[in-house]
Amino acid sequence: MVWIVAIIQRSKDIIRSILSLMFDPPASVVQEERRRQARVISAALFVFSLSTISGGLFTPDSLGMVRLSLQIATVPQVLLYLLSRTSYYRLAAMMAIPLLSATTYISMIFMPVYNQATIAANIMWLMLPMGMAVITLSLPYILIFLAINVALFSSMPALLGFDPQHLGNGLSFVIISSLMLVIIAVIRNRDVSELHNMTRELHQQKEFLELEIKERREAEVELSNLQTLINSVNESILLVSSNGVIEKVNDTALNMFGYTRQQLVGHKLSDLVAPDLEGEADALFMGILREQKDKQYRWHEFLARRLNKSTFSAEAYASTIRSNGGHSLVVTVRDMTEHKRIERLKDEFISSVSHELRTPLTSIHGAIGIVKGVCREELSEKVKGLIDIAHQNSSALSALVDDILDLSSLEAGKVHMQYENVDIHSLLMDIIRINSPMADKYGVSFELINENRIMIQTDVKRLTQVINNLLSNAVKHSPRGESVTIDYESESDGGLHIRVADLGAGIPEEFQSRIFDKFFQVHETSKQARSGTGLGLSISKHIVEQMGGKIWLQSDPRNTCFHIELPAQPAS
Repeated sequence: MVWIVAIIQRSKDIIRSILSLMFDPPASVVQEERRRQARVISAALFVFSLSTISGGLFTPDSLGMVRLSLQIATVPQVLLYLLSRTSYYRLAAMMAIPLLSATTYISMIFMPVYNQATIAANIMWLMLPMGMAVITLSLPYILIFLAINVALFSSMPALLGFDPQHLGNGLSFVIISSLMLVIIAVIRNRDVSELHNMTRELHQQKEFLELEIKERREAEVELSNLQTLINSVNESILLVSSNGVIEKVNDTALNMFGYTRQQLVGHKLSDLVAPDLEGEADALFMGILREQKDKQYRWHEFLARRLNKSTFSAEAYASTIRSNGGHSLVVTVRDMTEHKRIERLKDEFISSVSHELRTPLTSIHGAIGIVKGVCREELSEKVKGLIDIAHQNSSALSALVDDILDLSSLEAGKVHMQYENVDIHSLLMDIIRINSPMADKYGVSFELINENRIMIQTDVKRLTQVINNLLSNAVKHSPRGESVTIDYESESDGGLHIRVADLGAGIPEEFQSRIFDKFFQVHETSKQARSGTGLGLSISKHIVEQMGGKIWLQSDPRNTCFHIELPAQPAS
């Protein structure tokens, strides 16, 4: 019994394979509704081919033209069947329609006897191309084709000269069959139209899903690349919620603080601050939040703590982003251990310069000054020139060393301001008097515009140093015969605004952002311009900021103006 079932199953598989080979559409026809249509067309053309072959073989010799037409149609019919096995199955069906129609009407024309059997046979043949038309063509072409066939069939008696009674019910059958085929075509077109709409919608949804999948994959790749980039940064990056809870971190943060990702996520930002600094953690976080609110951003120095309780110097910077409907902070932390070590080496170097270079420079400068003053009459003109050059260069070198030491002290916060009440008008007049010999040397004059008596609390020595630097620069960059103007006014909040302006060539816009950098100098071709150490403006900026004020520049090709704003109350 089992082997019988196996034979039946095997027979079914063989039959299914044969039918698939004979009638299944090619792989290029993928849509289901087209697959069904291709299968029906292929099966119909197969049957038509067998009918044409049998008709060509078994039609009597007495019907020579009919037999010949069937034999001629055999080869094209077989070729059309083979064509239906490709993606051109619709073309094969449309080519088969006129071929079958022509064969049918040739048979009707050359039949020697017209009787009911002949008419019935030709009606059956005529139904083949009519059915194929319903399967393949759109509704307007189907109506035209069926109308042509009805007209031709009804005109056959008149055209061929036989008794119309031979048609019998044939014409009625053709008309009724045509109407039925029209109904079938209408239903088919409606169903096919709906199916096409559904297919189009499915195809659009498929394209949308494919596009969404593609975009998601691209986003995942981009996110992976971004994550790799963030992890490669040599600074810790932490995403912190508004209440200070760490939500996400990069790999550098894990290495810097010695935590695993599971250990660090969910902890407070304050857990990364050394506990021996009482209140430092809260102050750090509140300071960051306050800066985000006021849009004032700066690096915060603090003592960081690792998981193993060891500490290291660090700086933190934060920016606000929107996250999960609220606001979060992206906190960047960098290890300052190496930076502090370099700063310490720099301080040691400057200290060495102070002790090892400043003292001999002072001695050399003083000795050259004595030689220049006491023995000048006994020296030749050539030696006098060399002495003057040595005295000038030693003075410049001493000034450079002094500026370096001043700047180092300011950056380290080791300069303590000595505040006192002073009349700004009197102070500026004294500064102008001190700098007047230098202005006369370059053919430039000073003009103090304001004469109001305004009292301000400031460090006279340091403010004098700032004004001296500005006046020195203004004089060196002013054309001969021009004036350097000094102006000041009281601000509404009680502060003081000082302006120093010259009529020089101005500072190019591309250099203005770097004008307060250390050792930065604008290269000029003017002979009036004189080089300096490149530290004066940087020193001035540090002094003004340590006083709690600010200094900035306005310049165009015709003039340059430096502004200084000092607060009503000096910085503590």
